[in-house]
Amino acid sequence: MAKKKYTVEELQDPRNRARFISQMPISMRSEVLWQFEDMAKGGNGGLSYEKPGETIRQKHYKNNSNKPNSWFSEVLYEYDILERENGE
Repeated sequence: MAKKKYTVEELQDPRNRARFISQMPISMRSEVLWQFEDMAKGGNGGLSYEKPGETIRQKHYKNNSNKPNSWFSEVLYEYDILERENGE
């Protein structure tokens, strides 16, 4: 099955973001899920490794509608639903 391509606007929706994550290779998916779990709890998602001291939240989400912790929780919730639907 071909991977769906999402627009930036579509990825603002937690269910679409969860679908996008579910299409990632397992190693990348595991890392992203860990980052989302951390940010759902108010964390920074770890370091981005591109700029010294820059975090995942600062790099990808701070200037992107300033995502609240609850948005990351919603994505994780939607991801869990997808996993159950797919029997994983």
